[in-house]
Amino acid sequence: MRSAAGCFLSSTCDRRTSAVTEVGDMAVDKRKALQPVLDSIEKGWQIVKPSPLTPDNLETECIFQHRAAGHEQVRIVIDNSLFRLSNISELQDLVRSVIKPGPNIYSARP
Repeated sequence: MRSAAGCFLSSTCDRRTSAVTEVGDMAVDKRKALQPVLDSIEKGWQIVKPSPLTPDNLETECIFQHRAAGHEQVRIVIDNSLFRLSNISELQDLVRSVIKPGPNIYSARP
């Protein structure tokens, strides 16, 4: 395992080392790859799945939940190939396409 150099979210932070580790270019901890993307969209999003106990689970369904009351869970299937460090921008684009900032977008219906 080795640390991946660079930053997921901005070219201005290329001096920092990423917290994501890899094995053969595959991110080992999906949660560490996903959480910075969620935080860049809006603070408060949590990863329900993959579980903290199995962050390297090969199942492709991911579930996100916002901490604020009234938000629905967001379920998304993310192909494991997007967790490769060489595909991280595609992972970011996919997550951003389903998670939009603002409390009214995902509020539960009465």
